[in-house]
Amino acid sequence: MWNLTLEAKETFEKSNLLLIHESDDEWEAVLREAKEEGVDIHGELRDELEEVKTELYQIVPKRFHPYIESGTLNQPDLPLSVREDYLSWIEEREEAFSQILTLASEQTEKAAEYLAGNVQRVFKEGFHDALIEKLERNRDCIMLKLECGGFSLMDRVYLQFHGVAEEISNEGLTAGETIVYDELQYINNMFHLRVLTDELEWTIVFKDVTADYYFRPGLYTQLALEEKLENMTLIEYLQQLNSEQTYWFITPDIEERMTFTDGQIVLEHGELEISGEAIRVIDKEQVYVYTFDEYYPAQFIYTDVYENPEENLEELLPENEIIPAIFGENISLQVQAWNSMYNEPEAYKEKINQVLAKVQQTEENEMFLSIYLERFSEYNVLNSSNSAKFKYLLEDA
Repeated sequence: MWNLTLEAKETFEKSNLLLIHESDDEWEAVLREAKEEGVDIHGELRDELEEVKTELYQIVPKRFHPYIESGTLNQPDLPLSVREDYLSWIEEREEAFSQILTLASEQTEKAAEYLAGNVQRVFKEGFHDALIEKLERNRDCIMLKLECGGFSLMDRVYLQFHGVAEEISNEGLTAGETIVYDELQYINNMFHLRVLTDELEWTIVFKDVTADYYFRPGLYTQLALEEKLENMTLIEYLQQLNSEQTYWFITPDIEERMTFTDGQIVLEHGELEISGEAIRVIDKEQVYVYTFDEYYPAQFIYTDVYENPEENLEELLPENEIIPAIFGENISLQVQAWNSMYNEPEAYKEKINQVLAKVQQTEENEMFLSIYLERFSEYNVLNSSNSAKFKYLLEDA
């Protein structure tokens, strides 16, 4: 019996169709901001409710129907008891789906034990937010090429399912779909994999699976974080890579093992030419051109070794470097400074308060600040001025 179903996912998503502010303080802030900006907040809220009205009737308990009909379910004057009841109902739905995901993860962990070691790692990390770049069917084999999202350490995963006995789907799975959730089971010496996309439920039963996976070099992630990739030439990038590792040149069209010397890439089988505007690859008599307007040259280079790009970011910065790092332009140093204060709040107490005195809360940094403020409050390092300044964030933390 499957834990993951398209119906369970859709039920959870529909329960979050209409979100409302939880506290009087939040409502006061929203109303104050709307007044300052001359926004008809009540009209906007009525429009939001109208957009999801039909679906809400189908999913929410009948006790909320009168408030949908009157258009008050998401208004600030909704009775407190009804607001709390509605928020409690949403929370129950979230907890129920969270339990489904936990059970699916546990099933996957158990089933993965029957896979080869390197394949176990792939399935235990999961495929959440992975883009299906390519899908091929050949008799009793199915091949998936995945470009992973930010929820996996791997950047690319190639899966080859062998001895496929059954493929079931409400629609045919195709390239271009993004995997939202997945669950693996092992029943009667066969593996069963279920994948959910936004609108599709896909299940296959197979005898075995092999996997290859690749990582972008840690240097790539670091340079991307510092916004330096765009202006870096391929030769400059290659000069900074670890020449003792094995690398692959992977594009949407080809995968080739590569070597490089003196800033030149040599493919194992194909030929590669670099001009001032593009990379030209000849592979099996096919010619592929990748312009620098569309691609960063470095994004085609992968390795089979995971390098933690944040390893140096966990090193504590000297206290006298915290302020310059936080308000400087080097993003890596900014991250390292915030990490230093988070990991050792008592040691950086003075700097924490100096930084927070200068920081202004915005919609963009609100969630980020709340995480750090909760930590700083836990260690009782905030002075009275910052405690008052970030009162509302601390109350919600």
